[in-house]
Amino acid sequence: MKYYKKITASLILLSSLCLNAQDITLSSGWNLIGITDKLTDGTHVKMADAINNVDDIEYIIGQNDGMFKASYLSYDSYSSKQFEASRGYWVKLKDGVTSSAMSFEGVAVSFNPDIVSEGWTLVGFESTVLMKDKVSSLNTTNGFNIEYIIGKDDGMFKASYLSYDSYASKQFVEGKGYWLKVSSIDEVNSTIEQPPETPSLDDNETSALSTPPSVPGV
Repeated sequence: MKYYKKITASLILLSSLCLNAQDITLSSGWNLIGITDKLTDGTHVKMADAINNVDDIEYIIGQNDGMFKASYLSYDSYSSKQFEASRGYWVKLKDGVTSSAMSFEGVAVSFNPDIVSEGWTLVGFESTVLMKDKVSSLNTTNGFNIEYIIGKDDGMFKASYLSYDSYASKQFVEGKGYWLKVSSIDEVNSTIEQPPETPSLDDNETSALSTPPSVPGV
């Protein structure tokens, strides 16, 4: 019996060590975030559960979700929307809100390359890593040809610049989102079109909305 208890205690401890709290700090205006974790049951976290205070959030944009008001998450038709691990999202705080946060306890998962297709894909990586190393790994392992990278703090640049000293220290940061443009993929996945444009809003809303950076036509 003592031996069984020791094994059980060890399994519980091991399980707790595998848990990872994903905490994302949001600042005023638009935030480009990256989701790294799944819940312990292997599912993606619901948006409403991950956002600490939905009342702080005005808009959410996901590549497969389009743009919608965060208040819609209280509706049945939106309540099941999830933040998918390995994907990036735009989140906009309401005017006058200077900071907020997202947090949930889950398990960090390796980046899922299956979400990447030719064209633009909005992604988030499971750990902070040098861009040159991650790009090289993705290109070599998955047959990608990553051509451009866009980060909210990095701007847009050619991935080939990562071989220059001035770009060699750039990182993909855990919790942040990035646009990747892949010009070709050896093993073709389903096509993703240009990143979603910000939908047109009513006139009385447009003046209050600062549109997130659009992806140039390159």
